[in-house]
Amino acid sequence: MTTLPTVTDAQVIDAIKAVAAENLDRVYTAPEHMSTSGTCYYGHTDADDEGKLSPGCLVGAAMNRLGVPLETLRRHEETNAFNLLTNLFPLLSTQTCSFANSAQMEQDGGKTWGEAVAYAKETRLR
Repeated sequence: MTTLPTVTDAQVIDAIKAVAAENLDRVYTAPEHMSTSGTCYYGHTDADDEGKLSPGCLVGAAMNRLGVPLETLRRHEETNAFNLLTNLFPLLSTQTCSFANSAQMEQDGGKTWGEAVAYAKETRLR
């Protein structure tokens, strides 16, 4: 069984903000070889099907930065960001999980990562 890092609310929020700040204008699109449902992926597989993984969407990249293995994230692909975080880190606050989910939903709606996090900060971190 994979041991997950211990993370705080502040670390999760800061990681999402940091990933977005490094990629403010990025608009997420799934790799063509993975895109079957128009959804985002927490982790991407390589096109050559050699099993190599890389961080995918905003929340996936932030969680991987905090030490969550990509293999673990891939097992939660059908889970929204709120449920992903509550499953992996049950002690996180509802506010933190809502912040992540809001940013993820905005990203999935075609917003840049900068816009997605700005919206989530405005609506979830008051």
